[in-house]
Amino acid sequence: MALTDSDKQALEWAGMVPGLLRAIGSATGDKGFDDAADALSSVSVDQIGATLGRLRTDVIDIDKGSMSIADGIEIDA
Repeated sequence: MALTDSDKQALEWAGMVPGLLRAIGSATGDKGFDDAADALSSVSVDQIGATLGRLRTDVIDIDKGSMSIADGIEIDA
């Protein structure tokens, strides 16, 4: 299932967090930030995106009939 704009934005932020943690660790000398960045980097952005896609709950089951979701988008069953 396609990701929403909110999902895509969350994915972009998730990709930035390890770099931000490394910068904080470099600035403070605290190796804990590097360890946290390494741990977060072990989960790929692709895996995060796939997980967000599976968490979508806007699936609609239609037994029969038709439904209009938005202008120009219709589902016929």
